[in-house]
Amino acid sequence: MTGLRWGILATGGIATAFASDLRTAGLDLQAVGSRSQESADAFAAKFDIPRAHASYEALVADPDVDIVYVSTPHPMHHAGAKLALENGKHVLVEKAFTLNRAEAEDLQRLAAQKGLIAMEAMWTRYLPHMVRIREILAAGTLGEIRCPPIRRTGSTPSSSAAGRCSISASTPSRSCGTSWERRRASRRPLVSSRPAPTPKSRPS
Repeated sequence: MTGLRWGILATGGIATAFASDLRTAGLDLQAVGSRSQESADAFAAKFDIPRAHASYEALVADPDVDIVYVSTPHPMHHAGAKLALENGKHVLVEKAFTLNRAEAEDLQRLAAQKGLIAMEAMWTRYLPHMVRIREILAAGTLGEIRCPPIRRTGSTPSSSAAGRCSISASTPSRSCGTSWERRRASRRPLVSSRPAPTPKSRPS
């Protein structure tokens, strides 16, 4: 096989699904790490993985692993990803990436310092229709896209308070005027700045 050699950190349900996908895609799954040798051995036997490690530390120290998929529960994502990065491994972290912004930025800084990739497993960002949507937005087909801030009560402020979003065809990211808008951006519908057509009057 060619390409990156994968290691899986933790052996829960999402790790099982991911290992199955790697095998289906014909990718190189070399090792698994768990907090117990028994769990690692069972997982390795199920997916014909060459090496089973009894600790996360042993997994990230494996010289035959290039990238680690972090599939622990959310509160442990930061620690698992940081451990892998510190040992020179790229990381793909299951959603949610971290518990908070400070943890995410810490991993971002460490990955940049090491020249490694740290990425959230948000596979929907790479579906063909998402690429097409970004092309449509970048072309201005829908007009100027705004991100109206939504209060926790569900009420929507006046249109003058709406922030403008910048959207690129080459990246799915977008930035809005306030941190609250950024947190809610992925949950809001896109609103076109073009005026709605005037309804035609019906004959009496």
